[in-house]
Amino acid sequence: MDATADELMVSERRLARGAGGDYAEVLHPDAVVVVPGAVLDKAACVAAMDFSPGWDDVDLGDVRLVRTADTATVVYRFTGRRAGTRTRRHWPART
Repeated sequence: MDATADELMVSERRLARGAGGDYAEVLHPDAVVVVPGAVLDKAACVAAMDFSPGWDDVDLGDVRLVRTADTATVVYRFTGRRAGTRTRRHWPART
């Protein structure tokens, strides 16, 4: 990984394990968060994360950096475990 991907993944790992307060601190005021089944603005995302039970364990793997002239986006495989369940998703992280 290069420095940009490393920097973005520090934030992604914090958010993957975090609650609403982490999202409130990290997300830009006009952020849009896309997750399976929902597109959330910052306020809705913070509220959803405060309501979420959180993950017991997370793995963010197969990290790939996608660059354009104005942005850098990290894409990774998300695997989360909570109370005996496992969820695996692929999605782009914030830019």
